[in-house]
Amino acid sequence: MLEHTNYEKIIAIGVTGYKDLDKLCHEIGVYLVSKDNFGIGQEIGKYTDLSFLQKTHFDDFIKDCDNLNLSDEEIEALKLKREQELNSIIKNLNEHIYSNEKGISEKDRVYLVVATIMATLGASGVVPLDKKRFKIVIGAR
Repeated sequence: MLEHTNYEKIIAIGVTGYKDLDKLCHEIGVYLVSKDNFGIGQEIGKYTDLSFLQKTHFDDFIKDCDNLNLSDEEIEALKLKREQELNSIIKNLNEHIYSNEKGISEKDRVYLVVATIMATLGASGVVPLDKKRFKIVIGAR
């Protein structure tokens, strides 16, 4: 939702149920997902029911959300994780192009990898590609 809307903060609520012997049980997960936390869900709190959404409790719930911040260590860990993921993707993409696209020079392969990254992630002055803009052509290569 962060990528496809103008929202910068999203509250994600998940409820699951299970049977323990003959007793019906449930678990509730409540997370804040925001651009500030790089799209990674941060648990807002532990809840046993959904009463925090009632009008009488909602303002306190929103204050809890507003007070939720990542520590500098958590931010650095998230940045490092994202960088490692990106490096892995770039390496796999480069290996795929090298193995499967014959006739592309090393220089052109670098340009292709960089262009793919820019098209996927976006860059200053470059709008990320949207899969809706692609057309499938049968029989063409």
